Amino acid sequence: LTDYVNHEGAHMMGYKDLESGPLTKLHKSRVYFSAVVLERIFAHYPKFIRSRELLEYFPRSEQERISKLPNDYFGAVKSQIFLVFRDRDGMIWKTDKVYREWAKGFLKLCDEFDSTDLTKMSDKDLADWYEKIRVGSTKHYQLIRYGMVSHSIMTNLLVKNWCAKWLNDDGNIYAGLMSGLEDNKTVETNKGFSDMGKALREDPAVRAKAESMPAKDFVEWLESSDVPFKQVYNDFIKEFGHRSGTRELNALRWAEDPDYVMGVALQMCAGDSDLREEFQNGVKRREETEAMVKSKLGFFKRGILFKVLQFARTYLIFRENQRFYLDHMMYRNRLIFLEQGRRMQEQGLIDDREDIFFLEDTEAISILNGADASDVREKIAPRKAEFMKYRDRLPPKFLLNGVDFDDEPISHGDTLLGAASSPGSYKGKIRVIMDVRDLGQVEKGEILVTSNTDPGWTVVFSKLGGLITETGGILCHGAVISREYRIPAVTAVKSATTTLKTGDIVIVDGSKGEVTILEESE
Repeated sequence: LTDYVNHEGAHMMGYKDLESGPLTKLHKSRVYFSAVVLERIFAHYPKFIRSRELLEYFPRSEQERISKLPNDYFGAVKSQIFLVFRDRDGMIWKTDKVYREWAKGFLKLCDEFDSTDLTKMSDKDLADWYEKIRVGSTKHYQLIRYGMVSHSIMTNLLVKNWCAKWLNDDGNIYAGLMSGLEDNKTVETNKGFSDMGKALREDPAVRAKAESMPAKDFVEWLESSDVPFKQVYNDFIKEFGHRSGTRELNALRWAEDPDYVMGVALQMCAGDSDLREEFQNGVKRREETEAMVKSKLGFFKRGILFKVLQFARTYLIFRENQRFYLDHMMYRNRLIFLEQGRRMQEQGLIDDREDIFFLEDTEAISILNGADASDVREKIAPRKAEFMKYRDRLPPKFLLNGVDFDDEPISHGDTLLGAASSPGSYKGKIRVIMDVRDLGQVEKGEILVTSNTDPGWTVVFSKLGGLITETGGILCHGAVISREYRIPAVTAVKSATTTLKTGDIVIVDGSKGEVTILEESE
């Protein structure tokens, strides 16, 4: 991110003030973004894009000042001219097309990797494969710096603002226009879980066996059987087994985690929803909303809205899909380091193969290339101790001069305020979940409260009555999928996971960005 999104990206766009300096800092085993660098980036955004959601990246005491930074029209025009000559892949009509072509090639590299036997490779071969994956993934970072950082934010905020200004939209029109979009990898992942749930419902004997056996034992039995569910499960793992509910390299991927995969499949089985059918309802809703919008706008406004809408949809999907391919990178890197960890454990260099994750990648690869590893335990011990100390604590959002802190929650009496991210209002019971593996506790109709959601969380959305998160805005995973399933969502609610408790009764208003506490649990 520092090399390709920050420094190189700034150079390509002619922003000299962003071409150097640290983008991130490690603090208490958490990575923080530099507010100084983010402010410089923000200063290059025109004022109409400086939305409340984006201002949430800064402490509240700084938000008003940052929102009033002068427009840099000259810099904006200059950046586009620089792109024409330095990196045409950054042009809005090209970035997504180039990314899709890169993704095809990268998946071929992943297939080649998967055909190898890591246990039979030399240390040098392992290091070479890490370099192949690193070099092969460079284009990903060189394209997300445009697709995520500018194209997606700018176009979606334009469409959302025009809907509000021209159509008096409370969020429903924008949500309708953005629903039922094809080739959204997060939605496709959810469909895969739904397919497993449906297949289990249609085979009571296999379902009973899955419910009565540990997941690992069930999957071992499945591989020796010829039941239809075997193919459904294997298809899911082939397509989505590289994914996880987190970007942490030390976390299990679904191909390694039958407990999680079968747990979600059985949850889907217990319900009666078919997410493929629900997706088609989203397509119908989108088409109806398009027809309504066209009937209400004149020629000029209709033309400009739908032109920008085309890009907004493209880069909304881009945001979701880039994570799918990032997961592919992470999975292969994880397998390489786990194999290295196994070897180092056998050599008595580390106590557990997963201790390898307390080395930086450059440190680990240098050992594969023959560097001295005699002091590796001394490097790992303090890092592991710090990680274990803070692993179960939700980190404060901001870091200033070595001190981490949070803003106080915004509230009006019993009403918490956040970002209006998916329209609608719903009254229901709160369920606070901090770990993706606890999603099985969520009951139908409950309002999920969490810090943030990743693609691995969204399989539970068909059961939810509403969503509240502490971070994110209208383009975060949770907001996108909430609009898809027509669930009201309020994001960027400060300290939601500590202020709200499981069992509280609230009204979540995703049109206004409000959470009203009606009754606190005992």
